[in-house]
Amino acid sequence: MPPQLPQNPPWRARSAGPQHRYICAEDLWRPVREPAGLDIVEPGPTMDPLYDLPFEHGLRDQGNTEQPDVIGVGVLPGYQRDEIGAAFVSTCSRAILDAGRVPYYSTDLSNLRSQSVAIRCGFVPAWTEAYVYVPRSERVAGDYLGLKRSRST
Repeated sequence: MPPQLPQNPPWRARSAGPQHRYICAEDLWRPVREPAGLDIVEPGPTMDPLYDLPFEHGLRDQGNTEQPDVIGVGVLPGYQRDEIGAAFVSTCSRAILDAGRVPYYSTDLSNLRSQSVAIRCGFVPAWTEAYVYVPRSERVAGDYLGLKRSRST
């Protein structure tokens, strides 16, 4: 029987802090095989029962989106050392490279396991994004850099 997922999973990202961005080129990509007993399949009839699972999951539109440009990979803590995430990222990256595009990978600055997955699959650090929260009362329309806000010193 598959493990029961919690209603509010603790493994779901809750932050909007610094994000590492990685890219992978054709000559850097590394294959990571899925663990024994796990098959990575493309959307189709074999996956149809998975769309109606009784818990929140990431399958959307039965794989029929025109531009599936964002893929989230979350592996339950008890399975994180089994290379499931790395196998999935490697397989998706190969498909993106085969389509003539450059895949990129994003993870929180503090998520060392996720960074390890990126590096294991051949991704290299490309840039980091940081977010700054501006309280609603201090926001000025169109002032994305804070140049029009009053500054108190």
